[in-house]
Amino acid sequence: MQRFAKFPLLRLFIPFLVGILICLYFPTIITLTHLYLLPLLLLSLITLLLIQLYFNVKIWISLLIDITLFISAYQLAYYSDISHHQYFIGNYIENIHEKQHIIVKPIDVVIHKSTKNRIIFKSYAILDKKTGKWQNVIGNVLAYFPKNLDIDNIYHPQNLYLLSVQLQKPFESENPYLFNYAEYLKKQNIYHITYIKNLSDIQFVNIKKNWSFLDLALYTKYKIIEYFKKNKYLDDTEKSIATAFLTGFDDELHQDIINQFAYSGTLHILSVSGFHTMLLFAMIEFIFSLIDKYKKWKWTRTSITISILFFYAFMTGFSAPIVRAVIMLYLFVIQQNFYTDRAIHALNMLSFAAFSVLIYNPLFINDIGFLLSFSAIVGLIYYSPKLILENILLQNIWNIISASIGAQLVTLPITMYFFHSLSFSFIIANTLIIPLSTVVMYLCILSLIPFSIFSILLNYSIKLMLLINHYFALPYFYYNYIHFTWIDALFLLILLIFIRILYEQIKEKETHWIHLVNGALVLLSIWIVSHTLYKSNFYRQKFVVYADINHHYSFLQKNNAVIFQSLDSTSFDRWIKTMLLKNCYDSYTIYPFNYVYISNQKILFCNTLKDTALIQAIKPNILFLNFSHIQKTYLSHLVKYPFIERIYTNQKIQEKQSHAKVIQLSKNKMIKVEIF
Repeated sequence: MQRFAKFPLLRLFIPFLVGILICLYFPTIITLTHLYLLPLLLLSLITLLLIQLYFNVKIWISLLIDITLFISAYQLAYYSDISHHQYFIGNYIENIHEKQHIIVKPIDVVIHKSTKNRIIFKSYAILDKKTGKWQNVIGNVLAYFPKNLDIDNIYHPQNLYLLSVQLQKPFESENPYLFNYAEYLKKQNIYHITYIKNLSDIQFVNIKKNWSFLDLALYTKYKIIEYFKKNKYLDDTEKSIATAFLTGFDDELHQDIINQFAYSGTLHILSVSGFHTMLLFAMIEFIFSLIDKYKKWKWTRTSITISILFFYAFMTGFSAPIVRAVIMLYLFVIQQNFYTDRAIHALNMLSFAAFSVLIYNPLFINDIGFLLSFSAIVGLIYYSPKLILENILLQNIWNIISASIGAQLVTLPITMYFFHSLSFSFIIANTLIIPLSTVVMYLCILSLIPFSIFSILLNYSIKLMLLINHYFALPYFYYNYIHFTWIDALFLLILLIFIRILYEQIKEKETHWIHLVNGALVLLSIWIVSHTLYKSNFYRQKFVVYADINHHYSFLQKNNAVIFQSLDSTSFDRWIKTMLLKNCYDSYTIYPFNYVYISNQKILFCNTLKDTALIQAIKPNILFLNFSHIQKTYLSHLVKYPFIERIYTNQKIQEKQSHAKVIQLSKNKMIKVEIF
């Protein structure tokens, strides 16, 4: 307990974190949305603090603080979801098939993709068709538009537009292995999407007059992106990388470039993170070391440094890794300039940063970047091998290697669980590319000065970085088919924590190294048994179908093998590979079938009208009609068969006296049918 007392912010962060997790992942367990709870708890806390003057009630005060933090976090997470607000735009849309008239403003730059472009709008008002009046609303809308629609000519980050479009809900899927687009957008508070088909759907209304600091940041980001796009000294790939380095706008990076950096274990360089923030901070410190060698201008130095870092966080969209890095640097700058006699423990700084990030946006807890950023810092602090060398060059090289090892160790459970891959060249690749990426980052900043020499140097520096990275992105340096479940991630994390704790005790001669070996072996044994039991849970016979209006994916599982009815490369990359990895299936085959008998259930797939001739002979309980242009009279005839319990089709059947339950497939939702 004495050791834990050194980290009071970590102690307070735990109930706060639990409150957010309960709200987001287990909302049915407890409901704490009543706003009167917090004032009541705060009043009770003040009362206990007054009583503490006369009696010892520290335990009750500690318990009440934990409860207050838990409920505060729960309510913060609940109300950060705009769908819970009174003026949520979805509350004013009665018919999704009707055109809505909405006043919106861009909250990001236009993203250009190979098939279609997109932009995110913030809604301000919607025309109420009942009253004919404008109603103030909140909510973000994701708009898609075709490549041939030149929206760039009318785009400006401060323009207000009138959208006359149909708002749709994003595609939902009951397939747990398919990327859940609706959930992904929900984490960004986007509940509606739309398609702008022509310029008449979007009309300029006015320019927003009162600019907020966030508006200024978006405008600056927009200008930097436009500047690099028009820079004639940079090639296309180099333009996109330079833009990603400075603004975090990496949506237009080519997928091949992203894959190459992922294969070499250096993808973090392309994503704006704490690494880039540290480089910016190092440049600021270097400039001040020249003009204020004796640190006489402490207030000026601190104010300018904090302002630049704050503006950089704004410009990059307040991503979780940037916010974490900026807050930790704030504390570091204040401590270095004003509290030099006191040392702030890194874990307290990290806990304070995590507090601040989640108070700003509790939904960041769902962001993989948030998890990777904080775990990487823990790795740098506690798992980086320490070695002091006399040679400065060798010391710097070792620092890079040490940091790479520490960060990779602690982020390993997360990366292997989410991505099922591992790069074996990350140490050498980071050792070479990190120094070069530092040069690239500084040249990106200098390239904003209109001198061609900086842009030319930047262009060749990025080319050199890509060339070096190419040699470490070869297939035999990268393994991307690793069976790794949440059980494996949990035990690997426990093993890392256990090794660190015992290492400290061995170092202080409180225990013998043999206990570390014995403990590690016990944990590994439990891990292997748990992994085996987890796998056996999936090894039972079952039949599964995932279907929407356009696709039918069906497979039969028996023991540790899977038989697919049909399979294409796109589906394999999108979700089937993930399913095989997470469930630890050893093999799969493709064998066309249209009839399955399992658990006294008969399932028939009718891919053509001719297949329906089998219905009378087989007498299926479940029927899939995988073809269009079915006559309504024929469908009405099918539902009267007494043996058919369910029919899945893309056609509407309006039959009141139907024996079978008819499920109409939709283009906006993928359903799941599972039979054991």
